[in-house]
Amino acid sequence: MAGLKRPLPSAIQDAMTIADMQRLGGQYVGEGGTGAVFLINGVAVKVAYNEDYSVKIQHEKNVFERLGNCDGVIESFDLQAPGIRMTYMANADLRQFLARNRTLDFPPPTLQLYWFRQMTRALAAVHERRVLVADISARNFLVDKDLSIKLSDFSESSILDIDCNVQTCDDNGYTIHTEIGQLGAVFYETITADKCSFDLYKHQLHGASIAEFPLRNDLPSTQGLWLGHIIEKCWNKEYATCHELSAALESGELVREEDKGRPDRAVIKELEQSVQTSLPPNRAHGSH
Repeated sequence: MAGLKRPLPSAIQDAMTIADMQRLGGQYVGEGGTGAVFLINGVAVKVAYNEDYSVKIQHEKNVFERLGNCDGVIESFDLQAPGIRMTYMANADLRQFLARNRTLDFPPPTLQLYWFRQMTRALAAVHERRVLVADISARNFLVDKDLSIKLSDFSESSILDIDCNVQTCDDNGYTIHTEIGQLGAVFYETITADKCSFDLYKHQLHGASIAEFPLRNDLPSTQGLWLGHIIEKCWNKEYATCHELSAALESGELVREEDKGRPDRAVIKELEQSVQTSLPPNRAHGSH
């Protein structure tokens, strides 16, 4: 716990609730663990379910304030206003997006790799700002209309001391390794379409509050799986930082021969154009 500065619980509350947003005519578009998301005037606004959740909303605003303009993170703005105002992402969260659009050919490996690189860079940037996300899953990554992806939902996150060594920080069991391990589970789900439970409390006594890295036997096999060797290293704590994971994902061996030397965006632009007509009408954020 050395070097940890976690403001929860706090006496400071965010005043806006669902009832307020309904009175303002907001369009309900989704929900997360601590609040519901409404679309109003083209902006996604997350508000507390009720007054009991308002402290958590305020905590998440504190996290966004620490993160600032962080690459790969959903953009928030006007943090002094009630609720959490964010950029609207047209294709909901990754889990919902794939549930609606997955086929034998979609998403292709090129797009998956593009997403995984974006996810890892985003998490690296968050760690550089001395924040542990804590809860990382496919429902916490939002997909925009151009198929780019952003990290969201910081309601459970830890704000660390700005001068701490993030590689050694431990917040009740949450560490860089639990973050990278959970990210590996997102990779697995995206590739296989099978939800991977990376349960940090599976072997804890009832009521325990200390997270514990899962046993390898609690996680699925990666044998014969594309990127299985990378996922395996995520689950065996072999990456000391997200920068190491990012370097592994940038390996030229992972890229199709015809795409070598081309920037990610050029490849994804072609994919975007080919699948855009088959996507459903814009739907909202599933989780923030």
